[in-house]
Amino acid sequence: MSLRRKLWIAAGLYGIFLLITVPAHWAAVALAKFSHQRIQLIDPVGTLWQGKSSALQVDTHRLKEFAWTLNAGCALWATVCADVTWAGDSHAKVRVTRQTLQLQAAQITLPVAWLATAFPTAEPYGWGGDAIIQTSALTWQFDGGLKGIAHVEWRDAHTIKLLVQPLGDYLVEVTGTEQGVVLQLRTLRGALEVNGTGRWAAHDHFRFSGSVKPDPARQSEFTALLNLTGNQPDALGQYRVGF
Repeated sequence: MSLRRKLWIAAGLYGIFLLITVPAHWAAVALAKFSHQRIQLIDPVGTLWQGKSSALQVDTHRLKEFAWTLNAGCALWATVCADVTWAGDSHAKVRVTRQTLQLQAAQITLPVAWLATAFPTAEPYGWGGDAIIQTSALTWQFDGGLKGIAHVEWRDAHTIKLLVQPLGDYLVEVTGTEQGVVLQLRTLRGALEVNGTGRWAAHDHFRFSGSVKPDPARQSEFTALLNLTGNQPDALGQYRVGF
């Protein structure tokens, strides 16, 4: 083997070594720059390909004990593939392309206050609680579409607009198709029973039709909310709502 060929091989091996040992710090730098400083990895350790941090911070919210493993092969297709975990036994396989964000085999817990920031009309209500999201495959298209099925349990739901804390626990079944997104809402437990169906399509308003029913022993605590429905209760004590 010629000396030149040996030098090329050595240079190639050294390049591979440098690539696989890129420190996690550079993942933090790239993520912060890509997100315009909205997303930060706090105290990252490890490498770009496999690392962990004390937290992943998004705006003012933190996912503690955040860890990741990147699939290098996906980079050949201009795709980011990663297995991520964080505190509370949250885990998911994440796949990001220029057009989509996909979750697979996911069970994740997120603060509802964080999710509400995606809906400006919801922020003034100060929604709180935790959302536990389970899905085998869910794809969010950056142009506004959503495909797949997810089960979302909203625990300890509350809002700064009501004195009752919490309102209860709720289950939302999310189904996304090419025609739009359908949400089936039902109550698991709590002082305010809420059930109904919501529909949303790209470039259209969210629409909801359903009912609310307060615990009879606490109905006076919900008077202001019930008056907003503009309806009288039916024989079962339910108030129809729709928008």
